Amino acid sequence: GAQPATAALKPLVATLPGTVAAAREQYAARLQTLGQEPPLAAPEMAPVLTGDVGGKPVASAVIAGSNGPRLAVAVGKTIHLLGPDGQTVRTIATDGDLRVVHWWPEPKLLLAGCADEQVIAFDEAGQVRWRFTSEMDKAVWEAGKQYWFKSAHPGIHGLGTGDLGNGTLCFVGSACTIEFLDPTGKLVKRTPVFWGPGRQFLVTDKPGGGKQLLQAR
Repeated sequence: GAQPATAALKPLVATLPGTVAAAREQYAARLQTLGQEPPLAAPEMAPVLTGDVGGKPVASAVIAGSNGPRLAVAVGKTIHLLGPDGQTVRTIATDGDLRVVHWWPEPKLLLAGCADEQVIAFDEAGQVRWRFTSEMDKAVWEAGKQYWFKSAHPGIHGLGTGDLGNGTLCFVGSACTIEFLDPTGKLVKRTPVFWGPGRQFLVTDKPGGGKQLLQAR
């Protein structure tokens, strides 16, 4: 096998034992002070809003609508809209268990992604504007890796919105697939993304100009 040159090895052999010994001393001293650090001086965080939604929240989104700010909280098959005082302004029911909610500011739509593959768009009055049923991209089927299929990762896992240069779109993350929807709920494009369901999205500037979509899985 390869060995370091003698000229490079000699200084290392001479200095390494002392460096290791010093590091061990520093580590031992650090161990003795663990748990003795003074508490950080930070202001106490007081709650500014509390509300009872009757269960464990799975997702939330801030709504900047025409009627003032609202907090959408998803619990089970119900979206609770809370006002600034924490009181429930409205509840919205869905057929499937909720996974994610997202506010789409341009068309003023509250998007709900559910475990039954449905994306539902509600207007500010809580009325359904449209529904979209997610499908896995054909290329994912062809890959044959069933442990990444919708059967293993069912439902909607992520929702986002943004403008990639031709108007605002909705990004739907599911099993190895991103679906792009226009504000009317029409499918613009479906593309495979290997591997895993997309959960978060961010539109950024490309170094050479234009826009690009980042996905976190």
